[in-house]
Amino acid sequence: LAESSFRMYNVTQQKWICIDLCESETLSTIDWEKNDSLVPRPRFAHQLVHDVVDNCHYIFGGNPGYESSERLNDLWKMKIKRPDHQEIQQRCLIKIKRQEITEMCLSGDVATAMQKVQEDKAKNELDDFSAWFTHLVMQRVNLANTSEGEREKEKEKERKKIEEDRKGLFTQLAQFYPLSYREPSASLVELV
Repeated sequence: LAESSFRMYNVTQQKWICIDLCESETLSTIDWEKNDSLVPRPRFAHQLVHDVVDNCHYIFGGNPGYESSERLNDLWKMKIKRPDHQEIQQRCLIKIKRQEITEMCLSGDVATAMQKVQEDKAKNELDDFSAWFTHLVMQRVNLANTSEGEREKEKEKERKKIEEDRKGLFTQLAQFYPLSYREPSASLVELV
């Protein structure tokens, strides 16, 4: 039994993601005539070449992995696409706006948060805003239906969550800056 897979490196998550995984039993049953233009077919014994001028990889040929003696003769070009400065700036602004709106909701200023979300929706900046915003508002509604003591505990949890979220946001945004601009990643105690 053989297994073949194609993987894609997700730069934002910093991990490899399996695009296509096939075992030898299923490789022969897939209708590759329809799927050949979408993704490269899983294969063994193929040629992979790195072009240093264009900074891309070419994959050619190979054995599809099932019982036949068929050899693939397709050619695929794979290139890493890095986000440009505008795209990075846009991502950072969306993360900051999302944090700002979350804090508004948690502090009870839902009307202003709703207005901000509607402005951002008009600009198409927050793509999944509805489910996320509904979740935030429902947290506030559920909090209003609890006793005073429970409300104080929840508010303390929310304050800590805001602190943690801000630290997380700072860490995410710092990844876009050169190492010389960031705080040291090693513990200061270890450096002494």
